[in-house]
This record gives sequence, C-alpha cells and structure tokens, in this order.
Amino acid sequence: MPKILISLVITSILFSSLFAITDIAPVDFEDKPTGFSGSVFGSFKIKSGNTNKEEADYGGRIQYDSKKNITWLQANIERGTARDIITEDSIFLHLRHISQLYTQDWAIEYYAQYKHDEFKSIKNRTLYGIGSRYRLVNSKKYGKLFLGVSALTENINYLTSINNVGLNPDEYNYRISSYISYKKPINNTFDISLLTYYQPKINNTSDFMTSTSSEMTIHLTKVIDLSYIMSFDYDSTPAIDIKKTDIAQKLSFIYRFGKDDPVSTYTENLLK
Repeated sequence: MPKILISLVITSILFSSLFAITDIAPVDFEDKPTGFSGSVFGSFKIKSGNTNKEEADYGGRIQYDSKKNITWLQANIERGTARDIITEDSIFLHLRHISQLYTQDWAIEYYAQYKHDEFKSIKNRTLYGIGSRYRLVNSKKYGKLFLGVSALTENINYLTSINNVGLNPDEYNYRISSYISYKKPINNTFDISLLTYYQPKINNTSDFMTSTSSEMTIHLTKVIDLSYIMSFDYDSTPAIDIKKTDIAQKLSFIYRFGKDDPVSTYTENLLK
C-alpha cells in the first residue's frame, strides 16, 4: 500500500506541469478496480517585457475504490498576477466518501469542502454535509443518472469583516443541498456529463446558491483525454459589490493514472 501511494505522488509530480483538468463526471461502484486512481493538472504562463504576467492553475484528484465504498479528494489552486497586481487567487478542496446501502442504486455520502476566493471576498468557506444518493438510471443506452440530497453546515468568513462599517458579516448557515449528476458514453471515444447543484438556506429559501457544469470528453488514448467544460454559478446573496453570476469555460488535456497507466506502473516497479 505505501508503495502504491508513493508511486501516485511521483506520477503527480511528473505530470503536474503538463495537464489541466476539472472532473465533474459522477463516480459509481465497481466502475474501477479496487485500489487507488486519480488525475493531476497544472498549467503555467509567464510573460515578461512589455507584459509582466504570471498565471498558474494546478492541483489534482486521488480516489480509492472498493466494492462498496468510494473515497476521493480533489484540490485546485489558481493564482494570477499582472504588473504585480493580483488578478486571481483561489483555493478549492473537496473530500467525499460514498458507501453503498441496500443495493448499488442507494448510497450514503459524507463530505467536507473548503474554498478561498479573493475576488469573491471569501476568506474561507467551509462546509460539512451528510446525505443520500439514488441511481435513477443505469443503462448502456441512456447512461447513468444520479439524484442526491443532503443537509450541510456552512461557515463563511469574508475578507471584509463586520468590524468595518458597511462591509460583510461572517455567516454560519444550514443548507439543503440537492444535485443531479449524469454521464452518457456516446461511443468508445466520446462522453458527455452534466452536474447541477441547488443549495438554499433551510431558514430562508430565497438565499440560495446554484451551479451547473457540462462536460464533453474525448478519449485520445487509454490515459489521456481532451475535455471541454462550461460552468455557470449563481449566488443570490453574494458579498457586497460581488456579481451574482460567474460563467467559465475550460479546454483541458487530462492525464488519468491508476493501476494500468504506464507511468504509475513504471514508478511502482522502481520501488519494488
């Protein structure tokens, strides 16, 4: 087990400067063999001279599968400066554990999340939740469709505190989180995925967050994919002077590692 973990870390280091990804496709029991798998990403841009600019987007995901349990951790960091002025500064961490209940259609989920976003005035947003997931559709023809609902606690600390007049107070909220997650392989080389979240406050449903992401994935090789993602986020009550909507698009190359990819196999053999 330690050798496998070390090999995954080495794989992450080797490829962290080559690929950029975000995963939205749902995970399911026995989709992968028992053991560790994951992906890494990193894109970097540096300009000097007439334009002094630095941009970095890096992170990764590691997942452990067994017959009735799935645990995964995903991280993403984005930094950017132009002429020594910060243009982007965000951190995202998400940990989730999924356990099968009566059948593979039913599962219970536990999760924790951390987010920092300089340009949404969020110093940190931490949340913890527990809920259930139901697999509504599972077929080769129509794909896989999951419905999830959970309760979460949320703590938001803003970069501008209540001690400064007219600025944002910190928040401690309880929310209901519901989602729809869908994946459909069109053929052996092309997949489509969709993920939609809706998170209203329990005591005030007019205060809510929603997020929708769609992804098209082309499998170029056994371990390298080309991914196009479009996402739309909406916060009905953001911090002062922050827009309610965010729209993003990303075209990425994905390197996925696990038991079968050549780099993980090679690095694991080196450690034997």
